Amino acid sequence: ELLRAAKWRAARYGLDADLIDVAAERAAPASELVEKFLSHLRPALEEHDEWTEISALTREVLARGNGARRQREAYMKAERYEDVVDLIVDETGKGWS
Repeated sequence: ELLRAAKWRAARYGLDADLIDVAAERAAPASELVEKFLSHLRPALEEHDEWTEISALTREVLARGNGARRQREAYMKAERYEDVVDLIVDETGKGWS
């Protein structure tokens, strides 16, 4: 039941709210749980020379927000869907940088 609730909460709120740490059976900030998971993955990522890239990209998403958050923010500025489309086109053209 706890795992089902954790999955629902993550799908509903993403990185913008507390998520459920299933192991600790408590709510925690999403950024804390992402960092905890990243630390768990670090040995394997380092073994495959991917730690630097993955940790940087993960921290960038935590800082900038994911695509859904950026799209909501674009919409809220003027309540125009065109602004959301413009954001998607702009970010797609730039890629991750």
